[in-house]
Amino acid sequence: MRGNLLIFNIFFLIWVIFFDQAGLMAEPIFTITPPVESSGFMTVTDALGRRLTLVPRDQTPPAGLLPSQIIFTPVRRTAGLSGNYDLGIMKALGVLDTLVGVVDSDDDSVSREILTALPPEAEKPVFLGHWDAPDYEKVKTLKPDLILGGTLRGLDIFEAMECPAVFTYSHEANGLEDRLRFIEFLAVLYDRRPKAKSIALNIRRVLAELKASLPAGPGPKVLYGDFWADKPMVHPANHWTAQILSAVGGRLVFPEVTGSRDFSVSLEEFYLRGQEADIFLPTLSVIYGFTTKQELLLAHPLLNRFKSMKPGGRVYMTLQKMYVETGEIAALARDLAYIVNPDLHPGHRLTYLKFMP
Repeated sequence: MRGNLLIFNIFFLIWVIFFDQAGLMAEPIFTITPPVESSGFMTVTDALGRRLTLVPRDQTPPAGLLPSQIIFTPVRRTAGLSGNYDLGIMKALGVLDTLVGVVDSDDDSVSREILTALPPEAEKPVFLGHWDAPDYEKVKTLKPDLILGGTLRGLDIFEAMECPAVFTYSHEANGLEDRLRFIEFLAVLYDRRPKAKSIALNIRRVLAELKASLPAGPGPKVLYGDFWADKPMVHPANHWTAQILSAVGGRLVFPEVTGSRDFSVSLEEFYLRGQEADIFLPTLSVIYGFTTKQELLLAHPLLNRFKSMKPGGRVYMTLQKMYVETGEIAALARDLAYIVNPDLHPGHRLTYLKFMP
């Protein structure tokens, strides 16, 4: 399963490099361009740098565009091919009822939990297979207004189906502003832009409030990472969750690591810096099923060097709920602020993280 994801990432990176060298990805991804006089329609740019034109349902699309380049808004029928990542944001925007088809992800229980938020009267989405090999014939029979996500091998198929597809996977880590831009990017497809702006306003207000309460002096050191098939990986400092951790007072022990979604470091460096961290935040424990420090130690005995792994040490696992509610950024920020400075937030109950005894 993880091998499939790795292969996809490699092919995606090759594709991005090709497009970039060809000059086809000169503009930033997930952009929203206001209507211009020449067309009168708004355009958006997806993760591959492809531009699509948004046409209100009561209007005629401009001439010269292929059907796969036009998205009629608001979108009413969505084939979700990207797994739980985008579904969580759709849940926050209140547009899950547009889903007519879904795929499973690396943890399909996450997607199932997200779909419990569907209104009772909503059409039950059709299962379309795994995210890296969906049943394209099923997708076609659903007659979606939009295909959300998908892999590169489906690009020609989507164009032949004359259905617009928005690719949402970005190899680079998304910072907080990138994350908010992506939420607004999705919102504009469903006429939910005010909701996206409300989410952005709320996280900025909450972060300002949390920053104002920080004590003087350096905060605790945080190791934000885990093992992927016994290989140490750290969350890049430019990822939105890492940026929030820093904003609420945490000091990342790998602040120089930026770029891709997860970054491999040497075992020596991981253990050397990790042993001095006050807080250990393993990101994959929910996938591996680890719920205690002892279970972590059985899998990785050298973690016994870590200050955070000693009795009374601070280790927190990410809960599945964090991946279910990917649009609830402000609530996650409060959780992160609590684990960094619990004394500043008495009575706070963790929602997306859990202390590992």
